[in-house]
Amino acid sequence: MINSIVVICFYLLVPVVLIMASDRFVWINKIGAVIFAYALGFLAGNLGLLKDIPNLPKIQDTINSVSIPLALPLLLFTLDIRSWLKVSGKAVVALVVLVFCVIVAVASGYFLFKNEIPEAWKISGMLLGVYTGGTPNLASIHSMLNSDPNVFLTVNTIDMMVSSVYLLFLMTLGKLFFRWFLPNKALVNPEIIEITYEDETHYKGMFKKNNFLPLLKAVMFSVLVGAISIGVSFLIVGQLSMLVLILSITSGSIGLSLVKSINTIKYAYQAGMYFIIVFCLVVASMANIQDLGHLAGGIFKYITFVVFGSLVLKTLLSKLFKIDADTLIVASTALICSPPFVPMMAGALKNKQVMVTGITIGIIGYAIGNYLGVTIAYVLNGM
Repeated sequence: MINSIVVICFYLLVPVVLIMASDRFVWINKIGAVIFAYALGFLAGNLGLLKDIPNLPKIQDTINSVSIPLALPLLLFTLDIRSWLKVSGKAVVALVVLVFCVIVAVASGYFLFKNEIPEAWKISGMLLGVYTGGTPNLASIHSMLNSDPNVFLTVNTIDMMVSSVYLLFLMTLGKLFFRWFLPNKALVNPEIIEITYEDETHYKGMFKKNNFLPLLKAVMFSVLVGAISIGVSFLIVGQLSMLVLILSITSGSIGLSLVKSINTIKYAYQAGMYFIIVFCLVVASMANIQDLGHLAGGIFKYITFVVFGSLVLKTLLSKLFKIDADTLIVASTALICSPPFVPMMAGALKNKQVMVTGITIGIIGYAIGNYLGVTIAYVLNGM
């Protein structure tokens, strides 16, 4: 009993320590609490620190089953859907084109590498989710499709590696090539739109009383959305289905984001990220290093093909639809690497004019990522 309590405290309190440390130490903040959670969880699981824990698989499954349904509403409550309407028509074209390119790359890669990778159809869904949204979409689709924890950890680890190379390419050679090959006129006037994006790494002040108490309200709404979604699942399929549950939570949370008193709760996004960090810590502790080595080769090829293959297609279609170079770069950054990287990329381009377009495209992609990911997974699995 005591051992079980200790491991539960480990899973729930280590993320708090990581969050507080990321606020205090710049180098931890730059690396990211999620990466440290993966590392600590992986070490704990593979060094035998969690062995002989009674009911460990049940504890892990329970925390995983709860963390994503709690995280999603908190993350989605902060969406500013009204700001999407302010984006120019050409930026909408860019969004559609870029998402289409990722879908084509994921589907093509599936047929190329499916014989090399176990659960390839599930990986296809996770890749479409993460490359139109971000890590929360990856975690959500993993839960909906009930993929192997080793697969999830391998996909996320390789994604971080390949995305880093991708980002470096866009900031150096890619910038020069795209500005030569594509139009240079930006799509959006910086004076027209003002948009803010909550950086997932900004936790300072989250635990202060005047911020923490309103967060309890957001958590209560998150629980309410989850409870209603459970009812929807039983109503539709007669049992608890993670697929129906997550999609219902996504839809309900986006709807509640339109309510100003909910949408403006400070640190709701960061609270959601806390549960994502918990989820990552638990999943990493379930991974087996031998299985990771077996999976890595095929998944590496699939992810590299999707990231850079979609970029080739994006470039060609951007030429066709007259999407300018800087918009392509920041929008691709938002979809492949997530919106927090957009300001950095806009700074590297010395063109803040396209920052709004990039961030907004990334946020919209984040909102639709769950729907797209699970759809492509089941479509490919049925073929």
